[in-house]
Amino acid sequence: MSPAAKRRKAALAALGVLLLAAVGGYGQELRRYEETVLLAADGSAAVRIVLEFRRGGGPLLLSVRSAALRDVRAKGVELLAPRPVEKGGNHFLALAPPAGAAAAEVAFTVDGYFRAGGRPGPFNTRKLEYRFVNVSFAAVERFSVDLVLPPGRVFNALGRFVPEPERQGMVIPFAIVRRDGRLAGRIVLEGLGLGDEVALECTTRPARRSRWLLLALAALALAYLVFFRDVLRERRSGRSGG
Repeated sequence: MSPAAKRRKAALAALGVLLLAAVGGYGQELRRYEETVLLAADGSAAVRIVLEFRRGGGPLLLSVRSAALRDVRAKGVELLAPRPVEKGGNHFLALAPPAGAAAAEVAFTVDGYFRAGGRPGPFNTRKLEYRFVNVSFAAVERFSVDLVLPPGRVFNALGRFVPEPERQGMVIPFAIVRRDGRLAGRIVLEGLGLGDEVALECTTRPARRSRWLLLALAALALAYLVFFRDVLRERRSGRSGG
């Protein structure tokens, strides 16, 4: 791990300690953090987070992407505020699990999870980003997230991924799977500590290439064949003339 990465992790851990000390939640340990992000074509996303507690504590702050949440629902846990609270430029849902709670579930919709409008990249690609920083739990035994693409879209290229492999040749814990007929990017990690970060930057594209793009590629291929044929003719005529 580079010195800059170590400093960033230490800063995140310090932020987590301050946040959790403020709400009395430091000490929460999870057996499982499971997040499902159903992405829609308009750029919004339906998010569902399942928490399975290993050791409970007091109230906790659950990190969320932004303040633009709607239809927030909770099961097995009390929402202390209907809207996310902001601390240090980050947004959190304030939760209070009942004493001895074994599991909880939080669901909400996020507008503008990724940019659906505007000018797309080459071949109608769209950029998709995911980031989770553990500033809420002392430990997470098993972390998993499924980023389910909108219907008709596929993964195009994988960019930044955190945590980075410690040595060359290590397999990145990211897989592309099918979920309810749609492609999903799945990240599974074990043993996240306070301050640990999970991040993914990638691009997606339509499953079917544009008809005009295919026609353009076919025209280029035909032009190349014609050019190649003419070159062969010239070479043959040059040989016969010699």
